[in-house]
Amino acid sequence: MGFKNRNQEEIPEESELAKPFLVISTEGRNTEPEYFNLIKDRFSSKLVEIDVIQKNSNCSSPECVFNDLEKHLQEKYDFRDVFDSCWLVLDREKSEKQRDKILNIFQKVKEKPAYHIALTNPIFEFWLLLHFQDIKKYDSTKLFLNEKNGRDFITEELAKKLPKKTYIKKRNKFPKEMVTLENIERAVEQEKLFEHQDIEKILDNLGSNIGSLVSKLVDIK
Repeated sequence: MGFKNRNQEEIPEESELAKPFLVISTEGRNTEPEYFNLIKDRFSSKLVEIDVIQKNSNCSSPECVFNDLEKHLQEKYDFRDVFDSCWLVLDREKSEKQRDKILNIFQKVKEKPAYHIALTNPIFEFWLLLHFQDIKKYDSTKLFLNEKNGRDFITEELAKKLPKKTYIKKRNKFPKEMVTLENIERAVEQEKLFEHQDIEKILDNLGSNIGSLVSKLVDIK
């Protein structure tokens, strides 16, 4: 995928030297972009260029995430289906309306071979919790229901794992210390404990396929 404003004499559009691009569009403005940018800065594969879209609105619906991606591609890139890929990072949450919205976007994504969905049920913080040891000690029903007692269960458990025992979903507050290669590899492995790896199954079950995306960003052993 060439930049539209890239000097063609610097890197010809079809040059063998041009790396494929992987573009990520997220629901959140803070947590997800900061997480993926940390991976990009610290551990990203040398075989791919990573672009995490900076979200400028508060619209977090699957449709908005899809539209953000489409707009970004139109403004910035000459997209090449064969080489480049795009990922929408979505949360299932509890709402049946959210389920329907994800299914609607899923149909659009299936029409675009280079597009993919990275989905977590119930929330992205479940994927973050997988970075820490022994997810099996948790009651899977509690994780799936993610009920609130002040804050939701998963977010509270995640905070307990962090050095400062706090987790804040604000810009520049992401706990950078958790993003280590060891933790990322642990999360990818622990995700495999949940059988629901395809999108339609994740919609109705505790699970995640974020590892499929992260494995393309990091050279996992």
